[in-house]
Amino acid sequence: MAPGKAVLLISHRFSTVRMADRIHIVEQSAIVESGTHAELLALNRRYARMYDVQARSYREGSAPDGPGEAGAAARPADPSQLADPAGRQERGRPD
Repeated sequence: MAPGKAVLLISHRFSTVRMADRIHIVEQSAIVESGTHAELLALNRRYARMYDVQARSYREGSAPDGPGEAGAAARPADPSQLADPAGRQERGRPD
């Protein structure tokens, strides 16, 4: 999108974030995960859980547009695994 320039993109929309060269997941002022979209999905940790929650809402028609990734449909999120280490429960969209 911006050849030859560095761009800092801050977003909760995975349809936008997934095209970045590098994605950093920040919680409480610390980077807790870092990688490409594919690398972070393969880790199957925080990013993958949040992506699945958002992708599921798009597939169910509760969001205006979606990430459009067929791979997300193949990995349905397990709602019992959506709590983060601090004990907060994931909502329908990432914080």
